[in-house]
Formats: sequence, C-alpha cells, structure tokens
Amino acid sequence: MPGFTLLNSLFLWGLTAAAVPVIIHLIKRNRAVKVNFAAIRFLQVEPDERYKSQRVKQLILLLMRVVALIILAFAFARPFFADKNTGAFWGEQSSAKVILIDNSYSMQRSDNFQKAVANAQDLLRTTNPRDRVAVMQFSGVSEVVGDVETNARGLANTLGNRLQVSARATNFQQAMQSAETVLLESPNSERMIYIISDFQKSGWESLNPYWRLTEGIGVNFIPVENENTINVGVVDVLVTRDERQSSRGTILARVQNFSEKKAKTAIHLFIKNKKMSLRNVNLEPGEEHTVKFSKVALRGVQVSGYVSAVCEDDELSPDNNFYFTLENSQKVKILAVNGEPNRDVVKDELFYLERAVNLPEIAKYSLEKTTPRKLKSYNFSDYRVILLANVKDIKRKTVERLKFYVRNGGGLILALGDQVNVNIYNSLLEELSPAVFNNRAFKKVQREEGVILAEMDYRHPVFRLFAESGQSDPGSVRFYQYIHVTPSQPEVVLASFDDGGAAILERKIGDGKVLLFTSSLDNEWNNMPVKSLYLPLFYQMIQYVAAESKGQKSYLVGNPVSLPGIIGSQIPVEKMTIKLPSGDEVKPESDFFEALNEPGIYELTAKNKSSYFAVNVDAKESNLTALSPNDLQAKAAELSSPDVQVASINGSELSGQIENRQKLWRFAILFAILLLVGETWLGNRTYR
Repeated sequence: MPGFTLLNSLFLWGLTAAAVPVIIHLIKRNRAVKVNFAAIRFLQVEPDERYKSQRVKQLILLLMRVVALIILAFAFARPFFADKNTGAFWGEQSSAKVILIDNSYSMQRSDNFQKAVANAQDLLRTTNPRDRVAVMQFSGVSEVVGDVETNARGLANTLGNRLQVSARATNFQQAMQSAETVLLESPNSERMIYIISDFQKSGWESLNPYWRLTEGIGVNFIPVENENTINVGVVDVLVTRDERQSSRGTILARVQNFSEKKAKTAIHLFIKNKKMSLRNVNLEPGEEHTVKFSKVALRGVQVSGYVSAVCEDDELSPDNNFYFTLENSQKVKILAVNGEPNRDVVKDELFYLERAVNLPEIAKYSLEKTTPRKLKSYNFSDYRVILLANVKDIKRKTVERLKFYVRNGGGLILALGDQVNVNIYNSLLEELSPAVFNNRAFKKVQREEGVILAEMDYRHPVFRLFAESGQSDPGSVRFYQYIHVTPSQPEVVLASFDDGGAAILERKIGDGKVLLFTSSLDNEWNNMPVKSLYLPLFYQMIQYVAAESKGQKSYLVGNPVSLPGIIGSQIPVEKMTIKLPSGDEVKPESDFFEALNEPGIYELTAKNKSSYFAVNVDAKESNLTALSPNDLQAKAAELSSPDVQVASINGSELSGQIENRQKLWRFAILFAILLLVGETWLGNRTYR
C-alpha cells in the first residue's frame, strides 16, 4: 500500500511464529488406519458429511490462529501511513510540548540551521491539533517565537520567518529551564521538550550536576547531522604597548584549528580597518598557534582593530575575527561586595581583608568596596577579581552578568557568613557555585570548641606555599561556625575541617575560576583575621582566580556593558549615543547597554567625547565536537526519568510522531483479540 510503513520493522521476525499453529496442526491431525473386513468389502463407500464439516472447521481454526499471530507481529512493528497529513484514527489525549531550536552561531555551518527549522516544521505538522505547542529559539538566552493551542500547522508555515541565527554560544540548561517554566504553566498532564541542535559538548559546561527536570516532563533530543567541516577561529588577542615607545606595540593572536583536517590559514592584522600585516600558518588538526605581530604602529590615544583568520574551506565565519581596543594601563583592582557593612569599622565585614590587601606602597592589588545595591553601576570587566562577602541577596541580572564575567576569564570568590540565605544562593548561584548550600554546621557559634583546618591539597597553587616549612600553621586557626555544603564532585574540595566539612572549594567555568570559602572573612565565625595565615591565604586565593590583564576591553556577545565605566560616570545616559558595528546608531535607555547582539567595534559618544569597546563571540562555541549518540543517551538519563527518548535526524522522530497520532497498532490488537475470541468459540464446537 503506497505510503504504508512500519516504525519497528525488526518485530516482523515475529511472523515466523505463524508457522507454529501449522506445525502443530500437521503433527496432531487424525490419521485413519485402513483395515479390510471381508463382510463389508462389497459395500459402497460414501463420504461422511460430518467428517467434511469438521475438517473445514479445523482449517478455519488454523487460518484464524495464523492470521492472529501475523496481525500481532504487525501490531508490535507499529504500522502507520507515512503521509504527514493523515489524521488520527484513535482518540488521543492532548499534551503540552515545547520545541527548542538551537540558534547559536555554530548552527551557521553548512545548512544546519535550515535542517533544524525543517525538523521543527515537521514536528508541528505532525502534532495533535489539540496539543498546546510553544516554539523557542535558544543560545545563551531563550526566546519564544510561537505559542499556539490549536493551529500548530499554521505556525509551521510561518516558522522560517520567525527564526534567526544569533552570535551567541549554546547553553542547554538555560534553554531547558525556560521550556520547563512554560510547561509547568500548562494544565496538560503529558509534557515533553524537544531539543533540535548540533549538541556541542561546550554547551553542557554550565550544566549543574544536581539539576533535573521536574518529574513528568520528558525530553527528546533531535540531533542535526554533523559533517566533518573545517573551522579555524581566533580565540584571543593580547595587545600591549612598548614601554619605551608607546606609539608601537606587540599583538599576540591565539589561533586554533578546531577540525580534524589540516588547515592552511592566513592571519591578517587590521588597525582601524587598515591591513597592517599578514602571517601564514599551517595548523594541524586540533593545533593552537600563537601568531606574533611585533612593532605594530599604535598611534593615538585610542586604538581599535581586529585579527582575522582566513581559511579557504572554513564554513563557520563568526569566530574568524577577534576585535580589540587598546586602553591605557591602570592598576589592577578587586571589587569587594560588602554584605554586612557597619559604621563601626571594626565590625565591618571587610575590615580585616581591606587592610590586608590595601597595604600602603607595596599593595599588589587595589580593593574597592561596594554594596549589593550599588553593583548595577559597576563594569565587572574593569576588575580582575570580584568578591562576594557575606552577601544576603543578589539580583538575578547581576548573577547573569557574573556568569558572563567568569566564563570570559574573570575570578570570583564567594565568602559566606550569617547574612547568607542558603535557599537564595542555591537558586541563583547554582551555575557558579562548586557546591549546594545546606544549613549551618552548628546550632550556635562554637567559640569554646569549633573546628580546625585538617586537610589541604598542598599540590594546589592556593596551598603550595604552606607546604614549605616555616610558613603559617593552618592548624592554629579555630573556626566557630561555617555553612555545610554538598560538593558537586569530590575533587572540587581543596581544604576540609577536622569534622569532614568542606572549607574551600573550587569550580572552573569557561576561562574563569570560582573559589568558595564556607566561613566568614571577619572574626565573627573564626579567629583567622588575627592569625598569620590570613594574609598569605587570601593573597594566594586572589592571585589564583585573578583574571589575566589583557590590555584592552573586550566583551562577549550578550554581555551587558556599563556605559559610565567606559566613558565616565559624570556623563548622563541621555546624552550618550552608541554606534553599532553595522553602522546603525542607537540611544541607550539605561546605564547598562544589553543589546550586544553582533561582534565588532562599538563607538560610544557623548559631549564630543568618544570611547570604543570590542565585542566578540564566545570562543568555546568554535569547538564543534558534538556528543555521540551514546553520550546523548547518558545525558538524557541524567536529566529525567524513563520518559526520556533520543531520536536521530534519520526520520525516526517524525515517524514516531505520525505513528503515535494514528495508533493503528490498537486496531490491529483489537482485531487479533476478536480473532482469538472467535477461534475459542469455534474450537469448542469442533471435534477432532
């Protein structure tokens, strides 16, 4: 029959079971024995009508048994009509579905994004008309592009015009959480998330190992076919002026071949859109190479430019350019957020740390204090370390900025205390913290007893100094209270107390690092501020997480920018104008400019004064290595219950949708049951 196919054709091997009734019939059939009797040899032989009738009934019984087994085999093979427009034959309970389409910049290679859109359209066209369906595109953020309760096929026809590839990187957890929120608002009992993506490994980096989908929500992975294409990207650029001749400088560009093929690449240097130099390199598969441009003319107070990698067969262009602006050198700063300020300076949360870091004349770092309420006015990229000291609450937007900051190489230190709300921290900092926060270790501060540091990883850079004899003794510090945490993994614990509780933990996110100190920075929960361990320990922690000073301002696409931090806080935002890389000009609505949707050089102008800043794509998205089907299956098992399915792009997802809507197997099972009931009735009226 045209268009008739099977979902699980392997079950057709069950057709061999149809031979069983035939074999049994042949073995068990009655065989007449011929015996000659002299008295009846001259009688005429007439056929027995009853015998003929019984034989016909036995053949009908045999046929019913064979047909029933054949139908059962087809039922398990799940037949359906392949036409996507075929309606449902059996009543189906309505469900809620969210289709997530990856629009990160890695989807630009080949025709991957077009394939993803086509798969989403197929899903919409095969959806039960009574289902509620939402379509979202996602990368670092998620956006609803369609939400329908009835006309899903109509949405499929217009879907291509609603979707657009972005310049952001992939974040699967953020996308699934957004879809989960939509599904939880639906009254439907059956809920499913469909993710259409190239499923790069880098997109799972921010996945919290403790996070799970709400029970009852299934997830279906639909991979877009990944071809082995060449991709060369510029992952970082370091610009420095010569100390003796400020009009010249050195530019170092890190270039990486992310493919499995050798790539002949030309590296171009542009200053103010003028080509300055060229280097040719041959990159082996997976090789990273640093290209050096020496004695580059860097005239003027502000210099902007970019390094471009040109490879003939490169199919992914967003990561080919890395933009930079050169800024005046300034002293390295630490931004410390004070969660418990006090007019009595001795009782201030940062009293001891501020004096330990800001040592007169010999200070290696400059610590600048602020409060959580004032954080929105700070540009995080101006600081190499951000310290949260006993902060009670943080705004969700601030947390998002912290994620971008750390992922782009920033350092974050979390120090706890009596103001910390563990529920808020678990909710907001789950993608940053190396552990889940529990309750306080003791019911009250144990000043008479307490615990001490018992175990430390002396191989780690933070504690390597204390392995030498004559250094501060960590065992001399007494901790009266701390917050008990559950580490995400055993190896993240760098130091522990003698009762087994974790003291210092680490988590690496992208290019940045996060350190968690489970006690306080002041003397409220420990006596460390008055011990010799205090200064070297926190200097080691700050030095370890401090972001490398690059000599220029660079932001990631989607990372909010503090405009006063670039052009000066004395200029009101109403007088500012931003010229985008495309040439369009926009007026910012607040001190924070969030519309960084395209890479390039941005020009900020106000009162005849101009400042420049660079925006680049996230280099982690350049690595096109995808999870294998087995890895996807394992990832799916981690996220939810047995409702999880994993489909491939070969059509099994679409076929499953069509078959699930038609449910022809139910008719087959019903017909087989009727046959077996009829066989039982006829068998009771047939003699052998």
